[in-house]
Amino acid sequence: MGLDAPIVGIVGGFGRMGSWFAELLKGHGLQVICTGKQGPLPAERLAGKCDVLVISVPFEEILPVVSAAGPCMREDSLLMDLTSLKERPLEDMLEYSSCEVVGCHPLFGPGEKNKGDLTMALCPGRGKKGISWIKGILERSGITPLIMEPAVHDRMMGIIQAANHLNTIILALCAAGSGFSLNDMEAAATPAFRERLQRIKAMLGQPSGIFSNILMDNPGRGKVLSEILRTTQRLAVMLGDGDRPGFERLFSDLGSYFIQTEEGVRSHES
Repeated sequence: MGLDAPIVGIVGGFGRMGSWFAELLKGHGLQVICTGKQGPLPAERLAGKCDVLVISVPFEEILPVVSAAGPCMREDSLLMDLTSLKERPLEDMLEYSSCEVVGCHPLFGPGEKNKGDLTMALCPGRGKKGISWIKGILERSGITPLIMEPAVHDRMMGIIQAANHLNTIILALCAAGSGFSLNDMEAAATPAFRERLQRIKAMLGQPSGIFSNILMDNPGRGKVLSEILRTTQRLAVMLGDGDRPGFERLFSDLGSYFIQTEEGVRSHES
């Protein structure tokens, strides 16, 4: 595989994450060719010109792009994607190509500046040279690569992304339906609540499709939603009954997971 100085093509390279990734690779002296919905090259033609092809399109567009570009990839080339779910994209890339395959998920948005705090999940698909190459690029950029199996990744993203964003939407609905104006709530807000309001505004300032994909396309969404409903019902009954001993036990159990685990890690590191 020609990965010492590969030519990299990015389908969706003019989007926010695609352009971020293009600049990252250019910073390592690599030649990067970007294309998008309006051209200049169809994905299949770009695939024939590149050693590495990166797919950075919305989740629902992965299959059409991969089915067109995958058969055009050389066996010694590398096919990657940057979507936030990994099982289905990896299945598609493996089915429609015979080259090396890696699934990538930047665990951050394209606006993040401090690379030392950033992590990118890497899910092995086919071959070892390709994942070794992108792992090296990330490490030299100060970004932490996290190797994960695609099924584990998607289950974990059910909590890290889906449950997290759903919680933000629920708070937004409660605030919007409260009868208070946003100005009045901001005037009375604690610093912690102001941070939550800023998160809501940041979320609503992005395309809704980003979040519908995360919430509706994760294969484990049913289990996540069931768990959210179950725990919400449990809390509602506890609070409605005024069950203070039960609430204290709940708090203690959660402390064992979040606080004692963290203290154990610090103790081990010291």
